Amino acid sequence: MATIDFNSMTLNEIELIEQLTSRNIDSIMADDAPRGRAFKAVIFIYKKRTDPNFTFEQAGNLSLEEAAELFGGEETDPKE
Repeated sequence: MATIDFNSMTLNEIELIEQLTSRNIDSIMADDAPRGRAFKAVIFIYKKRTDPNFTFEQAGNLSLEEAAELFGGEETDPKE
């Protein structure tokens, strides 16, 4: 599965992520920031590039393992 390339995001995509998360792009993955909505927003934008019908709700239905693959990382235990 391809990973998300943040450097290729357009300014419009970044603005939409900020609107969906109510946070600026630099703080969406800060240590104290809620991650679920941020993951959903980024995945939603990324998937919309290839599937215009992909919804924010569908992004929320991905497992943590599937989301981690898109972010290029290993599955993490949210309790750690």
